[in-house]
Amino acid sequence: MKKIFLFVLVLQGLFSCKDTDVTVVQDDSDSKEVENIIVGANTDSEGCLTTAGYTWSKLKKDCVRLFDSGVRLYPKTNPNTQDALLITYLILSDDGMEAEIFIPNQDQSLVLIREKEATPWIFNEWELTAFEGFTLRKNSEILFSGDGEIGPKFTGSDKNGD
Repeated sequence: MKKIFLFVLVLQGLFSCKDTDVTVVQDDSDSKEVENIIVGANTDSEGCLTTAGYTWSKLKKDCVRLFDSGVRLYPKTNPNTQDALLITYLILSDDGMEAEIFIPNQDQSLVLIREKEATPWIFNEWELTAFEGFTLRKNSEILFSGDGEIGPKFTGSDKNGD
């Protein structure tokens, strides 16, 4: 009797672990085309991974992260802003004769060229001058300026109470 009771108990334990809910899924893949979408893999027309902050640079002929490798030029109307959507970024060519600027709300960057050293970079109505930093003008009106340092600026202190 004890053996039968033990046998029933073991069988009950084995069958209670069995998944009895069976879901039937119809395979209608012949009638629908499945898109493979990778989340976070948005690229621009040049293949730069925009979701990781990369932008195509005409001068570097490569994908760059402006906030890491570009000089920040702040708007004249709000020179202390840290809003990346308001900041213009500047990248210089290796020889310093060309300057590429990335202006907010413009789809394409602009490449400004200078004739010789110590002269401004110019493209149409845009002019970039270098004196104690950089100043970007459009039709002689100052729109952006910066100190000329590459990369992000940190303000404040890392000490408590400051």
